[in-house]
Amino acid sequence: MATPIIQSTGSVSGIGVAGEGRNDLVPGETVTLIDADVLNIGAVYFWEFDDAPIGTAPTMIAPTTATPSFVVNASALLAGSYRVRCTVNGLSISVEVLAVPLATTGARIPSFEEETQYDGGGNTKGWHEAMTVFMRTADATLNMPMGIGGTGDLLTQRIVCGGRESHNSDTPLVVGAFAFNPNLYSLDNTTVAFTLEAIVANGSTPLTTHLKLYNVTDSQDVTSSIMSMSNSTTLTKYTATLIVGSGAGMLKDTGEKLYECRIYLDVPPGDPLTDSIELYKAELKATFTVT
Repeated sequence: MATPIIQSTGSVSGIGVAGEGRNDLVPGETVTLIDADVLNIGAVYFWEFDDAPIGTAPTMIAPTTATPSFVVNASALLAGSYRVRCTVNGLSISVEVLAVPLATTGARIPSFEEETQYDGGGNTKGWHEAMTVFMRTADATLNMPMGIGGTGDLLTQRIVCGGRESHNSDTPLVVGAFAFNPNLYSLDNTTVAFTLEAIVANGSTPLTTHLKLYNVTDSQDVTSSIMSMSNSTTLTKYTATLIVGSGAGMLKDTGEKLYECRIYLDVPPGDPLTDSIELYKAELKATFTVT
């Protein structure tokens, strides 16, 4: 017996290439499978799913025949990958991934077997479940007339979370360093704006401070609306819009750069053990708008 060559034919999407996965299945259609290797004619077959999109429970119809079939879930919200396994005479095995693409971006959600990560309780979900929910939500939101903007931003980088430190007015308090490439968030038919958001307090003594994003690679401050924090001994949320482009002082769209989040004191501190900055959270976010 030869290794099976899986070929699929959708009642709407049409025939796929033998031995190659596909990302063009249509919600609600019936997909018929066949082994394209003629050397296996007359063999004993068994077809099954290794995996299916989260929220679906497909049934393999006539799984012991040479031409089984299954029905793709009719909801476009349940896009994802069907991982099909074909066994011939109990020995020869082939696996193909046949997927329903996300409606807006056309991206494919990987099957569970392609990316496995365990959660804290040892359950096999983690990456796959989180990414499925995220990609479906992002895709559906991008398709709304207002884009993500009014309904929530995409967190692109959590810079730091928690912590209080003392420092003097000559040296900034560096609270996080990270590599970042704005190009990774460029999608067809969308515009993207980046913002730096921080929740911070000046500790036990009211001090005037400001927060900046610094391009370590090019030794430049990223141009933005300055996040000045004056007399804020309680946690306060601040937001600055970053200018994106390839020029000096911009959040570079010319590739990956190393950035730091820096807090400065604008007035000299008194007791350095008392005059401190408490940063609760700093995040870089992207706001998408469909064009």
